Amino acid sequence: MCFSIDKVSKVASPVLVIHGTEDEVIDFSHGLAIYERCPRAVEPLWVEGAGHNDI
Repeated sequence: MCFSIDKVSKVASPVLVIHGTEDEVIDFSHGLAIYERCPRAVEPLWVEGAGHNDI
């Protein structure tokens, strides 16, 4: 399994994090943590009310 949270700090290109606020597969807190740890993150897109498969 690939753990994005462990690798995101090494990404050199700009990163757009998109995550649904109602994701029942990967909790929203995981998307937020990736955004916070990414040195090149641009403004994230938090999709209100979206789950894992409906973005």
